[in-house]
Amino acid sequence: MTSTAIAHVVDTRSMDDGKDPDSDDLDRDRQAPNRTHMTNTNGPMGTFKRVALLYMAVLTTASVHAQSPSVYAVAMEYDPLPGYQYFFSRIDAGTGTVAHVAELPVDGFYMGTAFMNYNGNYMFVGRDSADLTFHLYEVDTLGTVLNAIPATNSAGTSTNLLCVFQSRKCPYYYGIRWDSDPLHELVKIDPVLGTATVMASLLMPNQLSQTTYAMDGEDRLYFLEASGLTGYKTLFRADPATGVITATDSMPSPAHLYNLFYDCEADKVFGFYNSTGGFNVQGSEWVEIDQAGAIIHTGTTITAGGDFWTTAFTTLANGNYVQRNTGVSTLHLDPADVVGATFAPTPGPITAGDHKLYAAVPTSCGYTYACSEENQVAGIGGEVGAWQLFPNPALDQVTVVTPAVAVGGIYQLTDLAGRVVTSGRIHGPATVLDVRPLASGAYHLRISIGEVHRTMKLVK
Repeated sequence: MTSTAIAHVVDTRSMDDGKDPDSDDLDRDRQAPNRTHMTNTNGPMGTFKRVALLYMAVLTTASVHAQSPSVYAVAMEYDPLPGYQYFFSRIDAGTGTVAHVAELPVDGFYMGTAFMNYNGNYMFVGRDSADLTFHLYEVDTLGTVLNAIPATNSAGTSTNLLCVFQSRKCPYYYGIRWDSDPLHELVKIDPVLGTATVMASLLMPNQLSQTTYAMDGEDRLYFLEASGLTGYKTLFRADPATGVITATDSMPSPAHLYNLFYDCEADKVFGFYNSTGGFNVQGSEWVEIDQAGAIIHTGTTITAGGDFWTTAFTTLANGNYVQRNTGVSTLHLDPADVVGATFAPTPGPITAGDHKLYAAVPTSCGYTYACSEENQVAGIGGEVGAWQLFPNPALDQVTVVTPAVAVGGIYQLTDLAGRVVTSGRIHGPATVLDVRPLASGAYHLRISIGEVHRTMKLVK
């Protein structure tokens, strides 16, 4: 029997106050795969899986399937043979089932770092399995690694990006960096050059909770220190606009705030508050974070969900929130329905039709992000086999295989600097490109059908 769980931490640091069930480091986990906090149903040498959701993943129309929308994820699995493996995976938002798309060249990852970038690709911080240093990875929906930005500090040594988010205003990434010391830094990362600029820093005696990260509509990052500055768990907000990190609220021990997420329709940050310090959704209170960063208690208790080892959420195109936990169950939460003293959500998978989508709009400095009006889901499939490049690597010609929905779309082939080297239109299920004039190297093929985009990597 195999079990699956959402993991908030699958890496080398304990990030909370000792109560986080994921506080053991990855190296010890490898030596003792039967530790009780790992979801293990097969005894001392059993099999377990961990999955980290890529936040906002299904909000890019390229990953929304009209009949069966998908949430993309980074997953870790352990079996006695071959041992630890890491995959880019797809979770069906209707059934909660997980399917692996491609194996990833990493041996660990941080939960708080997964997001969709402005190119419609997926980002996470992982540790390279070859040199054991951290990188900010960019992958497409086929699991192809398009970029691996070294996560280094000013000294050029590998460091820890505890959380990373795509700016909603400019084409940059913002994150919290930590070098295993009391200093925590707000950094801005250039997605092309990979350089990190320190925007603000603050001494924090204790480590951060890896279950508590969010970015609001003004690019302000929220994160939780276990305890130290005040003796309480403290909620902080880092503002790139002002270059200041401030404490905005706190809570007495052992209470815990976790699973923060931003709802673009409500323009609010939501989360779960557990007065006992647990990580189970059932019995937790649904809370809001106001514009001042204060925790607003709604008095609404979640009555469904059970006792979870860990949980994670992603926003669907219909405004609901999907949670996948230990076992196979999936819950859909809609903040508009959270009223009264208790709330027991019911499944609500997306079907074909009109849905609000999270849209990127060009601005003078790059992009801004906001909820769109009602839009028809395009029905573009997430099936891996429907999108292919062969041969790849290519010498003279390459054939682009696409699903029927792509016919009439526009393709652009760009080099790694983003320069367009050739472009054209998709005329049928198989389009042949002449690549003889191109220099040897790696390229990105971007196919656009209206606002729907798909990117594949080509090597010559």
